[in-house]
Amino acid sequence: MKKFMKIIVGLALEESIRKLEFNPQLNDVYVQLNALYSVPNRGKIRSLHNDLVGSSNANFREIGFWLEPLITVSKPTIDWRDLVIEMQETELQLFNIFYLLEVSRERRHEINDLREWFNSIGSSVNYIRQDDWIHAKIHASKAFEFSLSNSIETMRKDEHLSGAIDAFRKETKKYFEQVKTFPVRIEIPEDRFDAIIEIQEVLVELVKELYLHRPDRVLSDVILYPIEKLGVAMHYLMDPKLTIEGANYELGCACEHFRRKIGNIKDVEKKKWANHLYKRIEFLFSQLPVKPWPMRGFGEPGVESRFED
Repeated sequence: MKKFMKIIVGLALEESIRKLEFNPQLNDVYVQLNALYSVPNRGKIRSLHNDLVGSSNANFREIGFWLEPLITVSKPTIDWRDLVIEMQETELQLFNIFYLLEVSRERRHEINDLREWFNSIGSSVNYIRQDDWIHAKIHASKAFEFSLSNSIETMRKDEHLSGAIDAFRKETKKYFEQVKTFPVRIEIPEDRFDAIIEIQEVLVELVKELYLHRPDRVLSDVILYPIEKLGVAMHYLMDPKLTIEGANYELGCACEHFRRKIGNIKDVEKKKWANHLYKRIEFLFSQLPVKPWPMRGFGEPGVESRFED
């Protein structure tokens, strides 16, 4: 269970790192998650989750949702199919308002947040249908956030729109509260835990370097592609329907890129750091089963991954 906890905390930690650059108020959250990644503690995870999900800031809430596979939430008050129908009705009504305002040239500058509002509701619906409740909650949270934006408040001052805006705000808040009650389940095969953690530890180090330390162009070129490939490899390993061989192909792509690019790093300490991470991934690549792919360009950035969202 400790390994599963570490993996889930790592997902939240990565999310916090990616958001921290433009949201310095998340620094304390990052520090707490970084500590919990080293030493997972269920009680502290639960407490942090409750603080994050209860925040008025959407960025805090989104990080909290990544911890939900470790949290027992309240029982849903509505069948998800009925919820989807209601959300789609609101999405359509908001789109109709958007369309009417879009044809009015003088109002076009006001409607970006309105577009994001109904698009976020639609995205949440799509993720509900896929049984992906983390992203369903994230997008329901975004919809709620956009519904309260300054531009929507300006739009609300129009006497022809105020009633509709108030009603749809109320509905969006209700959907968000209802979506939050659904449990998040991630079923990861236990025999993949060690490989996932090894990849994740390297991935977290690379993401920290990219987002927190502002690397130069040379180092960025070294680490950007492996970040993508390691993320895809984790997706493969976390999904029992996908193969370990598929994940290892992605590791091979990352290794080959590292091998070709590390020599470009001039800073001795950075080169040593990158080479250490490369050796970790190279060793894991050598240990996992390999399925040869009948295509040219192994490891080239132009070769797309086999993982499809």
